[in-house]
Amino acid sequence: MKKQILIVDDDEKTMKLFSRILKRENHEIHTASSGTKALDLLKSHSFDLILLDLKMPGMNGTEVLRGVRETDQNVFVYIVTAFQKEFLDELKDLKKDGIAFEILNKPVEKNHLLLAVKSILEGPLAI
Repeated sequence: MKKQILIVDDDEKTMKLFSRILKRENHEIHTASSGTKALDLLKSHSFDLILLDLKMPGMNGTEVLRGVRETDQNVFVYIVTAFQKEFLDELKDLKKDGIAFEILNKPVEKNHLLLAVKSILEGPLAI
């Protein structure tokens, strides 16, 4: 069965690139261009992995992640960002509140993305 991945990013180029790379690995890809759309998708779908942009207009990635955890405590979330320092306090608050996530720094090389996704979906011994 194909693994379900949700890509949340306001940058269409990033969404398309990640989608293209991960579809080649035989994953089912869903996309959302905003936090609100992502949370709406979570009402009707369950995902194995969420790749979540941090800096987005409206609802930022930390706010989206809090909403994700209200719906699904177990889905693995990678925050994919080039703005980790800008959101450092909010990220620390997430950790302090026991909200699990990992970070991938943009720009993400194809091989790094594939290794990160594979280790989560198939386990660390798969890589």
